[in-house]
Amino acid sequence: MNGSILVNGITACKRIFNISISKNIFKFHTQLIFQQKPSKEYQLLPSGMNQAETSSDFQALYPTILKDLMGSFTEDYSEVFGRFDYAIRYNILNRNYRLCFPTINAYEKLIPDGKDTKENRMLAHILDWCMELIATGYLLQEDIENQSEKRWSKPCWYRLDQMGKTAPCDTKMMEMSAYMLLNKYFSKFPYYKRILDMFTETYLLTALGQSQDIFMSRNYEKYRNINALTLNAVYSQNYYKTYFFTCRLSVYLGIYVTSRNYSEYFDIIDNLLERMANIQQVQNDALNCFGSNRNYRETGNDIRKGKVTWLIATAQELVNSYQLQLLKEHYGKQDFTSYKIVCKIYNDLDLLEHYKTYKAQQIAKLHRDIEQISAAPLQRLMYQCVTASSSYIT
Repeated sequence: MNGSILVNGITACKRIFNISISKNIFKFHTQLIFQQKPSKEYQLLPSGMNQAETSSDFQALYPTILKDLMGSFTEDYSEVFGRFDYAIRYNILNRNYRLCFPTINAYEKLIPDGKDTKENRMLAHILDWCMELIATGYLLQEDIENQSEKRWSKPCWYRLDQMGKTAPCDTKMMEMSAYMLLNKYFSKFPYYKRILDMFTETYLLTALGQSQDIFMSRNYEKYRNINALTLNAVYSQNYYKTYFFTCRLSVYLGIYVTSRNYSEYFDIIDNLLERMANIQQVQNDALNCFGSNRNYRETGNDIRKGKVTWLIATAQELVNSYQLQLLKEHYGKQDFTSYKIVCKIYNDLDLLEHYKTYKAQQIAKLHRDIEQISAAPLQRLMYQCVTASSSYIT
């Protein structure tokens, strides 16, 4: 899947602003010019479904979603929603993959014969929009906290000159918009409370993981206790920061929207998805160090920030005493010399190959366990989740 759950369609996007002043109110009029990349064949989702179909359905809902969100507000808020529209186009529509495993993919695998309807498909896409809005807002907030420079091969949203200090408001609007959409489209269904609880629980636990990440990084900066950067700390952080949002949520949403009863498999699903989330985050740790802006879409700063990562935890199990002393002196420092010293140690330890071996072993174990699932639709979905999580990039 070439590093992500791809969304084919937009390869170039030009935005033209016509700003007029009427009664001291800015009105934003937006025109998008899409340039389709010529191609003789489309990338395929793991299900074999043409990506163009699912991505175009997802994108086609955006005008309806924006209208739903603007519906009850007066013209006085036209400037605010013009900015909000720009934020969504810049951060969601103008990238070629999803942040979360799409609910529509789970829907495709789980929907019983004869139950596939346009309404159900639309609901699955609405859930995908809700997840993307919350996850995008979450990552934009993370960029502010980490003082990141780039996200998705372009300047972070908060670094755009016209955004400034109001960027945190945009992240909150994205997050809260998801809950408005959930209420509008799902409040009539008996499973509404369950999906609402899942969204709120997922956001809380993901924020807990992010808070732990920030706390441990700052704690290391203050006390420089490299012994605290252990694999147990990494796995605990991955559980909260990655598992709930990018793996678990969409699978359970797919189960609910297709009315499947897989309660007997819930413990198995949770175990499998937790392990997938760990692979996913470990991969992100590796790409943060060994990847490039071009293929990672974010300027990596884990080493300079003293982050708790699989790389630093694994390195401590492989280093000699001299290398360990260098890590203690240089890990988590901002200067370029310290950064290069840590990178050299990682390369000398051949950590990239250790990561590749670890990833292959974990995926093989997952496949063996998935084979034991007797429910064919759920088994197919779990296989697809493994493919997605092992090629996922934030």
